Amino acid sequence: MPNIHFEIREIIKSGDNETEIIKDALEYVNYTELRTKELIISKIRINNNIYNLSENNLMEIPFYTLPKIEINVSEKLGKNTKIIPKKISLKINNEVVYKIEFDEIREDEMYSPDSIFGYGSNLYNYWIKLYSTSKITPIKINRWNEIFSSLKERNYAEIIIEDIWNNTKIYKFILIKNTK
Repeated sequence: MPNIHFEIREIIKSGDNETEIIKDALEYVNYTELRTKELIISKIRINNNIYNLSENNLMEIPFYTLPKIEINVSEKLGKNTKIIPKKISLKINNEVVYKIEFDEIREDEMYSPDSIFGYGSNLYNYWIKLYSTSKITPIKINRWNEIFSSLKERNYAEIIIEDIWNNTKIYKFILIKNTK
């Protein structure tokens, strides 16, 4: 199938160093998507346990240590095109704990997909990590170390996904701290 690809690159100079940043080209064009759009989180994986996530069912999910949360997420355009949502945020007890935004990335970070993508990710299946030990451009907020010790026995959580056209969808669940 024919397609076209273009990207916007910005060079930032600091003394003798140059940093190249690749930016989302859709932010620079006036593009209106006419196909139907559906933001979807089909599954959530926490510490290697997979759960089916539903936007209408407040599921309780146990965790023992720092919950390594990954979501199987996409946006379906029309009948057969899948893309990654623009922004993904995780709130726990009404505080933003983690936020990732696919708006820009430094060129030297482009070949470190394990910081963002979880096991089983490929061109058509996106498992996005909502935790990281890396500090790379798409990760805008990472407060896990700051809030982990204050997690309660029951923790109200929300994952907010948003696309380039400002459509949003919220999935809610409860993280249950299991001390056994």
